[in-house]
Amino acid sequence: MSLADRLYQAYRSRDINRVSDLYAPGGWHREVATGRVSRGREAIGRGLQSFLEAFPDARWEAEAIIVDDSREAVPYRLTGTLSKRLGGFQPRGQILDLRGVHVLGSIDDQIAWSEDYWDAETFRRQMSGA
Repeated sequence: MSLADRLYQAYRSRDINRVSDLYAPGGWHREVATGRVSRGREAIGRGLQSFLEAFPDARWEAEAIIVDDSREAVPYRLTGTLSKRLGGFQPRGQILDLRGVHVLGSIDDQIAWSEDYWDAETFRRQMSGA
């Protein structure tokens, strides 16, 4: 089973430790749209926890998993309902339906780094209700 398969299973479980334990101790995650980087398992777990608190019904669906040596790419669709304040967005039942791509780099069967590519303007428009 690929790291991406295990990552998406962990997302579905909503177990923050299960997700963060997939990362190497010095691993990092970058949100390309915002430039935010979380370094280390604890920071990665905190970021995911905050997101899941805002979108308790968040669901990532992998559309494909592309494996090449020590990298994997996953085009995905993320859906959910904003239920708690996230950044400058107040919850009003906004529906998130966002496509993106995760790119994972691995070392010793753990995620050494991950980058998440998604469209910040689509996110802003959906959360603003515009």
